[in-house]
Amino acid sequence: MPVTASGEGGGVLPTSCFGTCGCYAAFRSTIAESIGCSGSHEVLRELLPRLLPGIARAAFHGLIRTAYGIDSGCEPEIAAGLAYWADAFEPVAIDIEDEGAISLASSASHQLLDATRQFARLKKDDPQGNSIHAQMLSLLGDAEVRAILSRCRLGDTQDLADIARVAFAIFFATDGDFTALHCVTGTHAARIIAPYVDDKRALYQHLWTGIVLAYLTTGKADPGRLQAILDRTAGGGPETWETLREAAQASSDAHDIKFVFTCEREAQAYGNPHYLEAATLQMR
Repeated sequence: MPVTASGEGGGVLPTSCFGTCGCYAAFRSTIAESIGCSGSHEVLRELLPRLLPGIARAAFHGLIRTAYGIDSGCEPEIAAGLAYWADAFEPVAIDIEDEGAISLASSASHQLLDATRQFARLKKDDPQGNSIHAQMLSLLGDAEVRAILSRCRLGDTQDLADIARVAFAIFFATDGDFTALHCVTGTHAARIIAPYVDDKRALYQHLWTGIVLAYLTTGKADPGRLQAILDRTAGGGPETWETLREAAQASSDAHDIKFVFTCEREAQAYGNPHYLEAATLQMR
């Protein structure tokens, strides 16, 4: 069926159907049919704005799979990614408070450092849960953590380049932590879907909230370590992209090839040599 107006009751999938956790096959079939009638671009523009509050759900995997479908031009994979995102949908979002919020001019790195310092002072126990998302929700249920997150809001001068810089700094600062890996690949995926989202500020803010929260769940949120990484100016790692691609293709861990792919593409987009170092760290 063709795409109709977005909203709670309209569109290829009503928002009220999101998060059913059991309708993936039906969602994929419906979305694939709509893509066949209206084209993937129109379906993406209709669904993505409503999916953004759940961008960090399942460690950003709905976002990542959708982005890989777009990048490869594979419409069945786009349908699969959107269906997974909608089926697993659960908002990881907060109300942004005006009082006491960090200045909108503050950089992403400044906000993350401030959040890390405040979080360290709380001396929280490790979050509960056997998955990244469960741990994120565990922290999100804490009022003091939510207060910290409410002060991490991006202004009009911040964009994906700022978020990307902080995401791979998190990867280094946590010594290649598995959760931090998804912050990097998730940011890359956000850049791929961005052309299909008119409200870029909403995209950036939902992504940013998810990344800050994910970092705080690692148990490695150290302000001193993070500051040192953000201040680094050294060049890339000892490997080359060619050798890293070969190693990733030979790896039995699917995260290796995804991460090397992300790092190479982000290095091309931003001209930052540290992505080579990040990929080298992952492949050690």
